[in-house]
Amino acid sequence: MHTPQSIASERTVVSLARMLGQSIPEFLRVDPDCTWTWAVWRAFERIRSNPGGEIELDHGNALAYGRSEWALWPQKGPYKGEYLLDFVLWESGYGPRILCESQWHHGFSAIGAIDWAFDKLRCVKGDIKVLIYEVSEQPNGSQPPDTVAEIVTGYLKELALLSNEEAFLLLNFNDHQKWAHWWKPVSSGSPAEIRFTPIDLAPR
Repeated sequence: MHTPQSIASERTVVSLARMLGQSIPEFLRVDPDCTWTWAVWRAFERIRSNPGGEIELDHGNALAYGRSEWALWPQKGPYKGEYLLDFVLWESGYGPRILCESQWHHGFSAIGAIDWAFDKLRCVKGDIKVLIYEVSEQPNGSQPPDTVAEIVTGYLKELALLSNEEAFLLLNFNDHQKWAHWWKPVSSGSPAEIRFTPIDLAPR
């Protein structure tokens, strides 16, 4: 009997980052009435309908062969019917595969929104945890913007019990630019060091 394993590999995380980095602006471009949050939901709905075709999945997982089904919450669009987080992609017979919190400028500071969102994201278990955010500050070399990195690393070092079968993906959309960084614990428990790796979002 095949037991599905975590999909939190570098190959899958990088392909997910590129897919989201391309799909979200595409939905906004073709539909003038589409908001950022709706664009994110549509991107995850595209993955749900064809997970093995939209992102690269390791062959050790049943869904790579199309033998399982995914569900997306919320099911009919963003906001109503959320399950724990803004967006959750769930594989039948396994559980949460991809979790996402997305924060744009909604009435309070971007940093305050990121702080609130990541607090929820870090405590829910799933293979790949995605934080999509919007800040004007640019990355610090190969790392996320300093203010964002301070929030994220603070939670991960002090408030999270981590698994080496989960990965974290940060996507920053800033006007016409976008950046992505990812990190995966080398062992379960509390991390000794957190260093994100930048992702080239150019399509391959």
